[in-house]
Amino acid sequence: MEAERGPERRPAERSSPGQTPEEGAQALAEFAALHGPALRASGVPERYWGRLLHKLEHEVFDAGEVFGIMQVEEVEEEEDEAAREVRKQQPNPGNELCYKVIVTRESGLQAAHPNSIFLIDHAWTCRVEHARQQLQQVPGLLHRMANLMGIEFHGELPSTEAVALVLEEMWKFNQTYHVCRRPHAEVGQRPRWKAGDAAADPGGELQPRL
Repeated sequence: MEAERGPERRPAERSSPGQTPEEGAQALAEFAALHGPALRASGVPERYWGRLLHKLEHEVFDAGEVFGIMQVEEVEEEEDEAAREVRKQQPNPGNELCYKVIVTRESGLQAAHPNSIFLIDHAWTCRVEHARQQLQQVPGLLHRMANLMGIEFHGELPSTEAVALVLEEMWKFNQTYHVCRRPHAEVGQRPRWKAGDAAADPGGELQPRL
């Protein structure tokens, strides 16, 4: 994190601008009462809750100050003629791009620090039955998702082939969540699918915004 600045205040003692410490503590208590069960079930330690509340209230997306995205160039092993022909016949024969998220801040990142929790925006949230229509009609969505998935995209207008490729590959990048407004309300509900932005590793776990 940043250079030493003295003891870090406990999350419950932190308050947003315009709030007294008492008001900040009350807001955090209400936040914990409402969202605590979901946060615990998701494995989010309580030391992060104060900063999480602050970032949600003020839409603080500060991951770019700590992380960077690096493209990894992998050296391909020699392949025989048959393997080359098979690869050329694939719908997207281009080389698959590989990226990694790395810590770029000089002071590093400490898991014990209360501020070490970050908001990751969704690149796309949808229901399965609406996915094709949204890719065809939402400006820029198909191009963004194709770039995210390493799919070659040509032209400005969505093509049937490009839409089909994104629909075929999206399951490798998507996760699901339910919106529960009352106890057990998620039973029988159809899930929403979410694709994170470029910083979201499909092998990792992102929790839906509260």
